[in-house]
Amino acid sequence: MKKLILLFLLANVFIGYSQDVTLDELQANISKSKTKKEKVNALNELGNYWFAISYDSATAYYKKAYEISKEIKYKEGVFDYASNQGNVYLYQGKYDELIKLMKISVENAKKYNDKHNEAKFTVNLGNAFMSNAEFQKALQYFQKGIQLFNKNKEYDFERKINLMISVCFSNSKNLDKAIEYSKKALSQAIVAKDSATISKAYENIGSDYLEKSQFKTAKPYILKGKEVATKLKSLPNLANLDYYLSRVLYSEKKYKEAIDLIKKSLSYYTETGNDFYKINALTFLSIYQKDSGEYQNALQNLKIAEDLALKNDMKSHLLLIYPELAQLNKKNKNYELAYNYLEKYNQLNDSVSSNDLQKQLQDLDTKYQAAKKDLQIKEQEAKLKNRRLLNYVFAGTVLAILLIAFLVYRNLKRGQTIQQQKINELETEKQLTATEAVLRGEEQERSRLAKDLHDGLGGMLSGVKFSFNAMKENLIMTPDNAMAFERSIDQLDNSIREMRRVAHNMLPENLMKYGLDSALRELCSELNRSTTLKASYQSIDMEQHQFSQEISIACYRIIQELVNNSLKYSKAKDLLVQAHFSEEEKILQITVEDNGEGFDKNKLLNAEGIGWKNIQNRVQLVKGKIDLNSEIGKGTSVLIEIPIV
Repeated sequence: MKKLILLFLLANVFIGYSQDVTLDELQANISKSKTKKEKVNALNELGNYWFAISYDSATAYYKKAYEISKEIKYKEGVFDYASNQGNVYLYQGKYDELIKLMKISVENAKKYNDKHNEAKFTVNLGNAFMSNAEFQKALQYFQKGIQLFNKNKEYDFERKINLMISVCFSNSKNLDKAIEYSKKALSQAIVAKDSATISKAYENIGSDYLEKSQFKTAKPYILKGKEVATKLKSLPNLANLDYYLSRVLYSEKKYKEAIDLIKKSLSYYTETGNDFYKINALTFLSIYQKDSGEYQNALQNLKIAEDLALKNDMKSHLLLIYPELAQLNKKNKNYELAYNYLEKYNQLNDSVSSNDLQKQLQDLDTKYQAAKKDLQIKEQEAKLKNRRLLNYVFAGTVLAILLIAFLVYRNLKRGQTIQQQKINELETEKQLTATEAVLRGEEQERSRLAKDLHDGLGGMLSGVKFSFNAMKENLIMTPDNAMAFERSIDQLDNSIREMRRVAHNMLPENLMKYGLDSALRELCSELNRSTTLKASYQSIDMEQHQFSQEISIACYRIIQELVNNSLKYSKAKDLLVQAHFSEEEKILQITVEDNGEGFDKNKLLNAEGIGWKNIQNRVQLVKGKIDLNSEIGKGTSVLIEIPIV
């Protein structure tokens, strides 16, 4: 089910006033306005009041404010109109108008040299494209918006953009990624005490778990979202959360409660003119009614939803409505209509070629043709004896039962196969999760020890050296004692250098600051300085790409372990480390070669050490491949390929 994001940046995130502010008070504020700027602000506040009640009324006040803003060249008023009216277009499903308005707003911001609003409306343009199901463009503008905000040092907006990205992934059916971004936005919002984003994040997480049919997991998120939205007195969000909660109640077989709750949301959407969620509510209400045996009411509500979706060109909603209409008409034995609706679905979603859809089309087509043939036979043989007619009916019934039995059996077998695949996937995922936790803990412990060594012991040793140098100036010593004192200071210097080297190996500062390419170059340079091994590093197209911290740490640790193995066991004189990033294939290739003694690869199968297992685990966690070649007397070569998304 396609979702609609309920906010535009800096646009009164949950638009609408509580009953604590009366309509008379807001209208009085317009009369009391001493300047035209004050009048613009008062008109926008009145528009926000009407937003929760009637989009048309809200639009009328927003446009009045906009006309005055243009007249007096009030920049903030012009931008407020874009944000406020953008929300109206978003809820009304007028995406073409929305995209046009956002493009104009971006250009206006550039004209005013307003970096903040340029970033804001860039993100809003991404939101507009996302609402129009143009997800690739949406992500591009979201990413560009984050860059612009970060360039302005406005880091607080990242959580709101993360929320928008989560909706983008949700609408493109990547639910796990959507939940990941919503939870990230939730964590950021909790730290910032941003109640509006907290409520919306709970709503998004709950709705995505619903789409995964994980109703028990979804329920607490939806209830938490309702709790926050109730405190905020946000009527639009409360309506959406009631709609989602009705689906949870229906899964719990609380049919009456589910129907009452979704009707409550439907009433709000109808009053406010929110066609987007009205179609969603009508569709699920019809599903509830169909399963409760209210076929006529279910069909009536689906037809209303279809008319609204066609009127607003909401293709994603039609993809949900057409199969439901097909099922209802099939239930009513209107096979031709049922077949036509599935044909419409197929034409609209021609990129989908699932076996289930093909089977449904074939099944309905067979039944439709059989029904036509039966009708012709009945017309031609109307005068035949009843017994012969009963024989035909009996034969047809037996064939239908056999066909149904065969289809049921086939579906059961397929379901068992799919279930076993899911179990295998979950077991693999569980093992990877455990390994990832161990390696992450190892990295955290390395980081802690490195910082303790550098900041704690390093500082103490430096303090001791400083004290010794101070004492040296104030003490009178014999030549022998002075030489011994100098040797002590030299030993202390060596200790400090060794401590820093150990800390650097545990947490390479170069890796954190300058990235993987620089860290690998420094690693090979340090090998040349501190060992007899001649290490060479070759970098191809590495400096032009910044890898994620997870990829960088994994690669560095893998190479570090391979280099240590070469030092310990190979007796090599030369070592080559090569890193190559292919922008076209999105592949990072790493090669580590030495000219040492080599070994029998089969011995790795029975190796007791954990070094090789750690290397394999790290490669697996970043979804990479590893290929090892080694022969006794011919050295060792390891090739690793890691996909970069």
